[in-house]
Amino acid sequence: MLGRAIPWGAALCALLVSERARADDTSIVRDPYELPDAPRSLSLPELTHPGLEWTSTTAIGAVHTSGHDAPEMLERLGIEAPIGPRRWYVGLAYEAGYGTPVTEPGGGSVVGGNLELYGRTVWATRTGLAFGGGVGILPPVATFSSGTTGSDVALSAISLQPWDYAYFRTGVLTARPFVDMRSLFGRFAVQFRQSFDFSIDIHDVTQRDVAAATTVYLGWLAAPIVGVGLETTEYYLVDASVADNQRAKVVVAPNVRFLTPGIQPAIGAFVGVGTPLQSAADSVWGLRFALTFVWDPSRPFFRALQLAE
Repeated sequence: MLGRAIPWGAALCALLVSERARADDTSIVRDPYELPDAPRSLSLPELTHPGLEWTSTTAIGAVHTSGHDAPEMLERLGIEAPIGPRRWYVGLAYEAGYGTPVTEPGGGSVVGGNLELYGRTVWATRTGLAFGGGVGILPPVATFSSGTTGSDVALSAISLQPWDYAYFRTGVLTARPFVDMRSLFGRFAVQFRQSFDFSIDIHDVTQRDVAAATTVYLGWLAAPIVGVGLETTEYYLVDASVADNQRAKVVVAPNVRFLTPGIQPAIGAFVGVGTPLQSAADSVWGLRFALTFVWDPSRPFFRALQLAE
């Protein structure tokens, strides 16, 4: 009996030593893209998500003029998916708006914007640092008339998110290169995006312009499933025919996001600093709602669904 127990004990000890050696082996590296959950911005993507993400963002606000507040609404739909390993992503985004004209009286109308197709890449480490970039193309497929009323409503609606002005330019093709960076440390996250819009009129190629957008997001994981953050974006008209004190359009937006498995709702407020993109207005303010559906089969929520099937 004792003779049989000794070989089994030796085998168990050898197994434990082997597992300890594997744990200490630095050549066995976890996927550096498996980073902890972190609060995310309302306007910027989660740089290293492993699965499909679909996001709907609704901005409801008002463009204030000396006489009244013109109600405006902006809807953004976006979908992004990794290609193979989580180092390459492709995405598609579309925006539409609804509102009333500001420069002249009129009823509310709907304006459909352009479509953006983009690709990006990202490099990440287990320490929480992620860095990457990409480029988007916005072909001119806007469905609203470029007449006075349609342009007025479009310009007023996009004043809620001026950095997406390229979505509401008719007959204009835009290329949008961008650079992303994010750092996670403890319960905090800092994310940054710098993008440029190079636009050209397809009817007159001599009509070209450049704009730049800078977004900085500070986030804090206040509870296991609750993230709070502050997002600031500056949209700068580099060579537009406007006064220098009207080139920068700044929007500040605090927000709260719930990091629940599968679905991540968020709510935030925003206010414009300085002259809005709609130059006939004095100020802009409103609320922003977001709903992100995250398809990640590796999470327990989705594993439970698969087992149930």
